[in-house]
This record gives sequence, structure tokens and C-alpha cells, in this order.
Amino acid sequence: KVETSRVDLPSEKVADKETTGTQVDTAQPSNVSEIKPRVKRSTDVAVVAGEAKATGTDVTNKVTVENGSEIVGHKQDMNVVNPHNAERVTLKYKWKFGEGIKEGDYFDFTLSDNVETHGISTLRKVPEIKSSTEDKVMANGQVIDERKIRYTFTDYINSKKDLTAELNLNLFIDPTTVTKQGKQNVKVTLGNKEIEKEFDIKYLYGVKDRMGVTVNGRIHTLNKEEGRFSHFAYVKPNNQSLTSVTVSGQVTKGNKSGASNPSVKVYKHIGSDELAESVYAKLDDANKFEDVTNKVNLSYTGDGGYSLDFSDLDNSKDYVIKYEGEYDQNAKDLNFRTHLSGYHKNYPYYPNYYYPVQLTWNNGVAFYSNNAQGDGKDKPKEPIIEHSTPIELEFKSEPPVEKHELTGTIEESNDSKPIDFEYHTAVEGAEGHVEGIVETE
Repeated sequence: KVETSRVDLPSEKVADKETTGTQVDTAQPSNVSEIKPRVKRSTDVAVVAGEAKATGTDVTNKVTVENGSEIVGHKQDMNVVNPHNAERVTLKYKWKFGEGIKEGDYFDFTLSDNVETHGISTLRKVPEIKSSTEDKVMANGQVIDERKIRYTFTDYINSKKDLTAELNLNLFIDPTTVTKQGKQNVKVTLGNKEIEKEFDIKYLYGVKDRMGVTVNGRIHTLNKEEGRFSHFAYVKPNNQSLTSVTVSGQVTKGNKSGASNPSVKVYKHIGSDELAESVYAKLDDANKFEDVTNKVNLSYTGDGGYSLDFSDLDNSKDYVIKYEGEYDQNAKDLNFRTHLSGYHKNYPYYPNYYYPVQLTWNNGVAFYSNNAQGDGKDKPKEPIIEHSTPIELEFKSEPPVEKHELTGTIEESNDSKPIDFEYHTAVEGAEGHVEGIVETE
């Protein structure tokens, strides 16, 4: 459901701006310009009311996948997809429905295990097929078992023939299964018809200083109904000898006044493998992660913030911080900032100093409403999110305070994509044409 707090922000214009992933380095401790987030869309669609068991017949064999159905990348004619740069792929289906389909009948299609439909949203939703002129739904969609999509026809299907429909559905690279960069074959199957395409998945490495100390992060889930979200942060010392290390997390946009203290857990990575490049961790795997929350000094800073004192930081191990907290559901956007500060004991560029380091990583969500029109196109509007001017790196004779700030994965909580359909009435000699529209309530 679209809330009045959202603003129009389709992704087409935003996605064309190469604004995410620009590092800001500064040797000046004052007035660090804030980097505005860019947008990644997840699925904004009509909510399916209930998920009752199917009572009709599986008519998948009566659905023809027509020419022009394809999976396309985020950028035209390119197969590179960087989920950390708000990029995804789009499934474009063209369907033709055979005769004899009745109310309650349904058809299914399935996704390969490297993509999903919801992005960070905790809701699993797909568009309904709806008539814009009669305000009637032809078919309801639902997500079953994460990767199976089912459409069930309503009584609107009765007495109709020569039905066709088109679906544009955003598919997001699943960070829990695609944990490393590389080639991925995305496949969608409807009956015996497969559509597939290979994509080259890229991830951002986080923000790091010259010695390789790194901070990375990603918003993992967002529950808009409850006003809660979860976040993963990486702290990677890169075998550097550090002291007085403090890591903090704070909701800098969309913070909820008087929010309860968040849940913050700290884990040391003890596995022999590398952390997932997608910024995800299966923290209940005791062979790979040790809960060290009780070994660090955790304090709360208000409005959903926390601070961790890593006085006993093991510089040979990486750390994962799992955050779960609240945000203001009426906010126009949400930004969560992870910040590391500390000192190098042995810094080769300034060997006589405990050299300071500060690393900042931003993750954000932009909320908007977007009604699809009958022509099936999103109406582009100017994005409300832009980058600020980077700060130049400046060296001084004395050791400067080295700061690095980088904007990470930006997500939108909603994404509406239309299904258009047309039909001819079954009444002899009469002909009608209707275009579908996906509406958000």
C-alpha cells in the first residue's frame, strides 16, 4: 500500500546516473559533504489478499510464451549487473492464453535460485492483472516457495477469448545464493519454455584506507508495516595493528524519535573462507562465526544508534555486525551510517605517529509511490536524490586525519510494473479492447 509519506521517484532517471560508488577522501576533519544515496528498486505491486490453496486446474500448458519474451540487464546491451549499485535485471514476458480457461484456473512459472522478486522487502508480492476501464482483476498473482510465481484467474476470464498479457517484473540478484562476483545464468521457466541469459555480477568492496582497513555494509531486510530493518556491516582490519577502534551505527535519515534500543550482535569470522562479497553472513554457522558480542563494549546512542569499543580487536580476523532496529515509517527516505575510527600503531607513511583513520559507509532506502499508466510505461520524473560535490584529498606536513566516505547499496522499498492485457469479447460480432493497469492502493 502506498502511504502518503512517499513521493514519486521512478527509477529510470535515477538509474541512469552513475552516482553510487564514488569514494570521498579528505584529510580535513571539518565539513565532510554528505553523499546522497541513489536508488535500487524492489517490487511495488498490488498485495495479494490471502494465499488460498488452488481450487482450479493448472492451465500452464494453455499459456504460450511469445516471441519478444526475454530477460534484460539493468543497462541496455550490457550484461554487467552490480546489485550494490542499485542494479537488477528485468523479466519481460509476453503471453497468449488458450481457450477453455475458467475462474480458479492458474499457471505457474519458476525462477532460478540466483534471483528473487522482493529485494530487501519482507513482503512477497507480484502484480495483479487488472482492467483499467472496468476496475476488475483478471488474475491475482502470488509468490510460492520464494521462486515460484502463480497467477490465478478470476471470474473476469469467463466469456473472454484471444487474451494476451505482458509482464515486466524486476528480478534482484539474491545475495544469499550469489555470494561472490562472477558469471550467473538467470533462467525463468514456464511449462517447457525456458528464457535465460548470462550476466556478469559485480559487487562493491566497501570503503578502505591506504592500508586496506575496510568497512562495508548492506541493508538486508526492510519491514515497512512494522517500521523495522536489518543491516549487515563488515569490519576488516586486513592484519593491520590498530588501537582505540570504535565502530558506530546510526540512522541518519528516517530515524524514529524515541526508538527502542536496537539488537546489535558482533561476530568474529573464524572460517577458512572469505566473507561473502555480497555482504551477507549465515551467522548461525558455528564453524564460521563466533559470537563475540559479550567481548566488546556495546553502548546505545539513542534514536536507534549504537557504539562498539573494539579494544581487543583481533587484526587477523574479520568481523560482522548484525543490526536490527526501528525507523520512522513516515519518513521519505532512510539512511544508515556505519563509521569506524581508530589509530594505526605502525603506519609506514608516518612512522612516528599513531596515525588516525576514519571510514564511513552509508546505506539507504528511498520511499516513493508510482502508479503505472495504461500504456505500460513509468512516467519519468526528476530524481530527488543527487550526489554532493566530492572533497579533494589534501596532504599536509603533519599527519592529517584520513577520512573515507562511500555510499553503499541504496534500495527502494517499492516498484510497480504493469501487466497489460487485451481481449476480444466472445459475443459474436462485438469487439472490445481493454488495457490493463497495475494500481497501488
